[in-house]
Amino acid sequence: PHTAEGEAAVNGDTSHLRPAPSRSRSSRRLPTAPEVLPVPAVVDGRFDVVAPIGAGGMGEIYLVSDRASGNRLALKLAMPLDSATLAGGLSAVHSALAFEFHFLRELQHPNLPAIYEFGFDADLRRPYFTLSFHDGLTLDEAWNALDTGGRLTVVRQILSALQYIH
Repeated sequence: PHTAEGEAAVNGDTSHLRPAPSRSRSSRRLPTAPEVLPVPAVVDGRFDVVAPIGAGGMGEIYLVSDRASGNRLALKLAMPLDSATLAGGLSAVHSALAFEFHFLRELQHPNLPAIYEFGFDADLRRPYFTLSFHDGLTLDEAWNALDTGGRLTVVRQILSALQYIH
């Protein structure tokens, strides 16, 4: 099965992948490192945050519910801009997020997530983009549950997407 975690790993973003925890999926939380920001309730007045999915150097990824469509999506939210950066333009992280969005939006492959829209939440001072969410196991959980044939299938899917991207 395809998951947001596995599909995002195929496109090179492994920031959200982590070793499978020993607790159930419903009790997973973001890492508690000091740099992790509070989980917002709503992004850009439109996306209700349902649960955190992962975190990395550029920001966090959340499962959200889109008020406009009712769809469940993944939302990648960059780190916030400080007021000096707001006056001077985008930070390197925000430029990288915009580049990632535009690059991924052009790709169409069955082992890559669909990329929908780019936005900026003025209250949070953070850009974001939305992508398809596929509920399922983490890559670690799926890998550990598969036999050799299933693992080969996953490797083929990853290599197919990598070949497509390059």
